[in-house]
Amino acid sequence: MKRLMLPILWLLLFPAAMLHASATTGAYDYPFVNAYEATVVGTPTLYQADLPEEVPVKGYRLTVFEDREIPDVFWYSEGLKFSLVRQKERAPLIFVIAGTGASYQSPKVKGLQRAFYQAGFSVIAISSPTYMNFIVNASTTKVPGHIVHDSEDLYRVMELAYQKVADRVDVSEFYLTGYSLGGTQAAFLTRLDEERQVFNFSKVLMINPSVSLFNSVGLIDQMLADTVGDEPGAFNSYLGRVIRSFATAFDRSEPLKFNEDFL
Repeated sequence: MKRLMLPILWLLLFPAAMLHASATTGAYDYPFVNAYEATVVGTPTLYQADLPEEVPVKGYRLTVFEDREIPDVFWYSEGLKFSLVRQKERAPLIFVIAGTGASYQSPKVKGLQRAFYQAGFSVIAISSPTYMNFIVNASTTKVPGHIVHDSEDLYRVMELAYQKVADRVDVSEFYLTGYSLGGTQAAFLTRLDEERQVFNFSKVLMINPSVSLFNSVGLIDQMLADTVGDEPGAFNSYLGRVIRSFATAFDRSEPLKFNEDFL
């Protein structure tokens, strides 16, 4: 199985990448070399792909556990929600797994739907196991956070979601992607699929997967120490400089949009 790890922004810049990617890694071809700029800040308008504004998305609901009683106080008691973007002709189908706390309708998921639909895929979008609708309706433990258990819950939902729409979509082969925590879960889902062979994914794309939370926190702490310092009052002084800089920018006469171009 071929596996690729690419920045989400590179994917959105080149939406056909999954269809044409070979086993050999090609040129980077993205204008930002700095990893934080390329993956966190966002894609400036100049570099954004020309994607369709609307795609034919349709929402669905699943009952994952027939015997689960959900109190009416939960507004997520009407079933697990997911969506399908369907190609009219026979095409590959890709599952998109949202990141931490995000739903199948999050902006990043919608961007991926548009990119993959334009590239010729049908797309099933699924919320993160850390999203409340998923926790209430599809989590076995109802306490997300154990990635093995969460991935097993995800795999169950993927099977049910495909069964729900199988008569509406003509699938040539299956693909899988996820971003952030969803990217990490994609690796565990791949292992599950190798064992159970329900989908036999042709390719799996892990977008900005989380690797080590402890290491990430350490990097953030060190970055703060390098930028701010550890003297008494250093952070307040730093925060004051940041606020003054933003105030100066917002004080201009022309309207200012706080977006990727501004950053």
